[in-house]
Amino acid sequence: MSGPVFISHSSKDAERVSALVAALEARGVGCWVASRDIKGGENYGDAIVDALERAGAMVLVFSANANASEEIKKEISLASQRGITVIPARIEDTQPSKMFRYELATRQWIDVFDKAGAGVDRLAERLRAVIGESSVAPPSPNAAAKAANAAREIPSKTSPATILAGLALLLAVAGAAGWAWFGRAPAAPSVATPGPAPTPTPTPTQTNAVAAPQAPPATSVASPTPAKPENSPDAAVLLTSASPPARPGGGETFRECQDCPEMVVAPAGKAIIGSPRGEPGRDDLSELDPHEVDIDKPFAIGRYDVTFAEWDACVADGGCARRPPDFDFGRGRRPVIFVSWTEAQAYAGWLSGKSGRKYRLPSEAEWEYAARGCAKLDCEQKPFWFGAISPDQAVYDWRFSYLNSAKAYDQGQRTQPVDRGPPNPFGLYNVLGNVRQWTLDCWASAAPAVKSPGAASIRGDCTRRVTRGGSWNEKPAALRAAARAWAQVDDRTQPNVGFRVVRELDFN
Repeated sequence: MSGPVFISHSSKDAERVSALVAALEARGVGCWVASRDIKGGENYGDAIVDALERAGAMVLVFSANANASEEIKKEISLASQRGITVIPARIEDTQPSKMFRYELATRQWIDVFDKAGAGVDRLAERLRAVIGESSVAPPSPNAAAKAANAAREIPSKTSPATILAGLALLLAVAGAAGWAWFGRAPAAPSVATPGPAPTPTPTPTQTNAVAAPQAPPATSVASPTPAKPENSPDAAVLLTSASPPARPGGGETFRECQDCPEMVVAPAGKAIIGSPRGEPGRDDLSELDPHEVDIDKPFAIGRYDVTFAEWDACVADGGCARRPPDFDFGRGRRPVIFVSWTEAQAYAGWLSGKSGRKYRLPSEAEWEYAARGCAKLDCEQKPFWFGAISPDQAVYDWRFSYLNSAKAYDQGQRTQPVDRGPPNPFGLYNVLGNVRQWTLDCWASAAPAVKSPGAASIRGDCTRRVTRGGSWNEKPAALRAAARAWAQVDDRTQPNVGFRVVRELDFN
């Protein structure tokens, strides 16, 4: 049986944290919090270490106060050394300081300050999955009353928005509202994804924090192919008509306006998608078993992820509402980041208005079909379309390997221009890696594998949508063609999520 949940927080947030603890315990999740559970006369440091030794998981209560806390960093380090899953929970709308930016780069975040307590429900659900149901007491019959009482004890803030945020944290109302910050959202809502370790040399047992890049032994270094200059044309592209051919067979390219993304036609066909049991890195809770998908007519999909330049054109034309930040990675030909699913939908709507044709996000099935680049049932089922992964092939956290693949340390963690690396058999660039890509599908844990026509699924939680493809700050296993993740539809706070679009083709 796992122990209680260790609550890591700034002492300046003690009152709000007490209310959060009350709300979690009202839902049957036992917690250990220093301000309550360290006994008089007990050595503080020893008590922290002992509590972490017993803990089944850690909740990092993140706030502006936490941003400046060296103690929280120490507690994360201790949790990493002991292989304890860390789940950050944000109690106010604040962004991490530089001190936390890479420390928390691959963690799954949950907001617990909005939607009347739905985030607390989500946090409790995640914790139950991590520590095991046997470690969780049944929720008390008066759980809602306890949480409401806790809400009344919260000190008021001067801002009305902050008042509402504090109340929302504490109200015990059913719902689900996860919030994904940096890095990978979990493959299933109930699984927390650990990140790299904070030690000079990453090890399998230290997986909850990100190490500063270190020079590895010479034998473990791979030198990635240098990225093309961001303003250079892609010599491999055979451009391109202004509209798709009347009867496309696959591979044709077109761009319907100067600022529109370049599209490539994916052929009709039948293929096997999903992952076999035993594929390294597979998440049995969320990934589908291998099954047939039947794409009965061609469709066009973005050759590249939508770029900052293309997004900025949408803003200039009034179709998109804001210019998202670039995280100091650069704009131009780099993939746009910090865009929500809702904003990606608005961009597709803008393209539809300019072209008079239907643009949209891809369905999960269309995305995986295109990512694998195979239109036949007898294609080899590989985790990656290119075979063995390496820093030359994709953009991911190159400090980590997959099945003893090469590592690299010399370029740091960031997005790369969208035309870096080789195209897949359908002509798509960076469909695996660089940034995760939004799809139309509502999030649901894996359903039984059935023959799929490629349509998007609206079964499940439609406040969360599926993202696919892995990203620059994730381990290579997250880039597997079958790997699944999710984010909230209005979450525009992630520097590793972008998108590409589909253009439906007309046939007489």
